[in-house]
Amino acid sequence: MNVQKIVKAVGIWLMRFSFYTAVILAAGMVIGGIGFVTIGGLFAKGYTCEFLFKKGASIGFRYAGVWAGGAAIVLCCMKAKQIRGKKELVG
Repeated sequence: MNVQKIVKAVGIWLMRFSFYTAVILAAGMVIGGIGFVTIGGLFAKGYTCEFLFKKGASIGFRYAGVWAGGAAIVLCCMKAKQIRGKKELVG
């Protein structure tokens, strides 16, 4: 392989890794925010919805951040196997 192909392949996989990580973090923020508003509204009457959503999004982001990197690597490996399997079937 020449250098251009290697750089292109590394760039593609870095973009995929970044995309998967961002999606997992965003999902954690949304789930955390909605969960805190829903459950906090039932149990904590003294807080506003805005405060509960911000707190939930913050905590959801942190918890998703624990898993995002590892899950993104696994998703990248699954995608690589899928691509390799298609190439083996064709060629």
